[in-house]
Amino acid sequence: MPWWLLGSGAVVAMLIGASWAFLSNRPAHDAVGGMPLATQAQVTGSMDECRRVVENMPALLRHNRAESFSPDQVLQNADLLRDYDRACFRPYAELSPVGQTVIGVMAGALFVKSPADGSELFRCSAFRLSPSVVATARHCLLFGGDAGVFEPAAFTFRLFGAPDMAFPVQGHVPAQHLLPADTSAPAAPGDHWMLRVDTRAVAMPDAAALVVQAPDPGERLSIVVIGPNLFLPLLPGGEGTTWTEWIRYDDRPDCNTVVEGPGCLPHRCNTLQGMSGAPIIGKRGDRPNSPYLIVGLHLRSAEASDPACGRDPEGNLGVVLPPALRAQFQPTGHPDRPGNSTQEGEKP
Repeated sequence: MPWWLLGSGAVVAMLIGASWAFLSNRPAHDAVGGMPLATQAQVTGSMDECRRVVENMPALLRHNRAESFSPDQVLQNADLLRDYDRACFRPYAELSPVGQTVIGVMAGALFVKSPADGSELFRCSAFRLSPSVVATARHCLLFGGDAGVFEPAAFTFRLFGAPDMAFPVQGHVPAQHLLPADTSAPAAPGDHWMLRVDTRAVAMPDAAALVVQAPDPGERLSIVVIGPNLFLPLLPGGEGTTWTEWIRYDDRPDCNTVVEGPGCLPHRCNTLQGMSGAPIIGKRGDRPNSPYLIVGLHLRSAEASDPACGRDPEGNLGVVLPPALRAQFQPTGHPDRPGNSTQEGEKP
């Protein structure tokens, strides 16, 4: 929901010193002020419309739990929920072809088996670091607050670009058990986890198209957020839709962040429930052949105080991708690691 009240992660695409529209099909400009006047007015109007919609939302909608809504409440607020989706987000299908090519085979979602009937339930966002390792937020493995931890076998990973392929989660990386006591209210820089998943059936992005790199401290970044709108299937007419139809992104120019220590990556974009654990990716420069960068991992709302990153009631919180995760990165054509093989000791 609104960026100042909602959290959970998202696929976050960051532009580093480049166009804020590098993933979309919108005209590419360094800033709103550098756009042609007609385009500038269009973009500014879109930003204002999103703000108006958010300001008109009742307090009930300013929470991050779709499951807390009763069917009657969803029906009562259906128009507002549709207005928010229309004014503040764009469908995944509107990403540029290049953006879909890179993100589609790198980013996706974790589903967990329903204890009632074994069906798949959307749990969190996640992304591939290699053909055998998937990263997500550590708190996504918890259920019932800190009452327990999902076993790896409960999860299935699916890619945005290959949604019909289900990849079972086989274990943790490194191999260890995750206990509730280890995960209760983790500080943001520690709220990450790696899972062992064999995704070799889909090639990783090429090393020339995607790299891992930590951003510079204090560097101001414009961002784009991509993830599911879990309210859409609850709205009238949404019963027959699939999860890929719920994927949205926010590419307004006022989506931005400043890299902060220690390892904190706050940002201000509209987000939705279920986006925890997605990559923060970016691009230096607007040349067609410049690679995308994985710079961080999106977590949650920063409204609540964090032991390491403090409190920002008007923002969301991500974490700079830690060295342990960066070390696992294995694109296709990596000079040290062939893209469709696995590292020694990391066999799926």
